[in-house]
Amino acid sequence: MKQDSCVDIINDQTRRALWEVQNVIECIPDALWNKKYCHMPMWKHVYHMIHSLDSWFINPYDENFTEPLFHVPDLNNLDVASKKILTRNELANYYIVIKKR
Repeated sequence: MKQDSCVDIINDQTRRALWEVQNVIECIPDALWNKKYCHMPMWKHVYHMIHSLDSWFINPYDENFTEPLFHVPDLNNLDVASKKILTRNELANYYIVIKKR
């Protein structure tokens, strides 16, 4: 990669970070998907990370930001237990939407 500008460097680092997010989604063993860490299931930690990317990292001032269709209040909050459970497929599809942006 030719690093002539900050934009090139930021683009490269963003691609690398998104690649790592995909690895996290794909590499968590099924046996750990619902296991609790700090009182919340692993999938909720993953959703918190992806949702944060969507709402802050991509563009925190986007007036057109909308929550994903499956989102319910506090689903991204690691301090509030959720009745809704997200599947790996739902999170992988949400990640693809974010990556395309």
